[in-house]
Formats: sequence, structure tokens, C-alpha cells
Amino acid sequence: MKVLIIEDDSVQATRLENLIQSNFPAVSVDRFTTELEFRKRLPGIADGSYKVALVDMMLRWTDPSPEMAPADEDVIKEGFFVGGLRCRKALLQKNIPSIIFTVLNQENLPQEYQDQGIDFIQKGPSYQPILEKLKGYLS
Repeated sequence: MKVLIIEDDSVQATRLENLIQSNFPAVSVDRFTTELEFRKRLPGIADGSYKVALVDMMLRWTDPSPEMAPADEDVIKEGFFVGGLRCRKALLQKNIPSIIFTVLNQENLPQEYQDQGIDFIQKGPSYQPILEKLKGYLS
């Protein structure tokens, strides 16, 4: 069984990975840190290869560098604060369910995403809601 973490905060991603591995020892975890990395690696992801993906909603396009890849047209048009929602859309096409994990309230999702049945968890001090949600996917 595999879980995908798409999170640009390395501390948060490491905490999530450790949480998953300690509570679900049979699960392996892969991590992507930017939307660009996700898009580059997406073609190699087999449909259904992951049981679930934990996706940060406000995912940056790429890591800052002098050779930074320019953002794609849809990223420029939709903005940088919904990168995780774009990743979610691509994951659904691969039959991989996702949980959006963000500091925002669900009511703060952009209007076009309000009625899409997004599995949503607000980041907070406790990881218990994530564990409960993951049990539904990994049991």
C-alpha cells in the first residue's frame, strides 16, 4: 500500500510521513514538494498505485532558484494558492483519492471548488483528524 504526500513544507511533510509510517507500518510513503515536481512525475504514476494522497492546498509552483521554471499558463491564470487543488484534479483522473490539507477553513476554498465533495482537513495542532481520515482509506 502506498500514500502520496504533496507538501512544500518539509517539516510538515516529515511529520506526516512519520505519522503514517508509525500508525500504518505496511504503508510506504512518497513525497512531492512542489506542483512542478508533481506534474513532471505524474505520468509515471500508475492509476490506483496510491490508496490516497495528502495534498497541501497552497502548494508552491517550484523551489526558488536562478534557473526556476516559469509557471504554466493555468497556474498564472488560477493563481499559486490553489496548486494542491490542481494536483487533486489530476489525481482524480488517475483514480487516486486525495485529502486536501490546509490552514484555510473549508469555506475559504475558491468558489469553483465549493461543491466538488472535496475531502478536507484543516491543519491544526492535532494530527488525530488525519489519522481518522486515513483509516478510512487504508483499512
